[in-house]
Amino acid sequence: MILIRIVIALVFVLSGISKLENGQAAEKLLGACSSTINQNYFLKYYLIKILAVFELFVAGTLFVKRLRLFSFYLSILLIIFFSLYLMLLFFMGVDLECGCFGNFIPNTSISLAFMRNIAIILIVSFGIYYEKKNNCK
Repeated sequence: MILIRIVIALVFVLSGISKLENGQAAEKLLGACSSTINQNYFLKYYLIKILAVFELFVAGTLFVKRLRLFSFYLSILLIIFFSLYLMLLFFMGVDLECGCFGNFIPNTSISLAFMRNIAIILIVSFGIYYEKKNNCK
């Protein structure tokens, strides 16, 4: 169980740090769907920074016993939200780099990022199952 929490936390920590360090790819991806967001630099910039801090918060709460199940649910909601957004961009024909992990994992296509998200959803689902099973004992 600790391995699942470490893997999921690592995903969110890498993603959050990369967006705090250099969120340009994520900003382009965010602006690809809306001309209003795309034209407003400060809105894009601060939305990405808020998202990055939230990802770091989720990663940290995975190690707080009382918040563990809540954190798994937050994790799966975030990944589902990201996946739905990637699907929207894919069906709109947007061909951009994902930018999910910045320089840590560069040049990730939207379709590859979507497949990676499916794998993460499965891992988080197993974590939720395991956490619920342990809480019932």
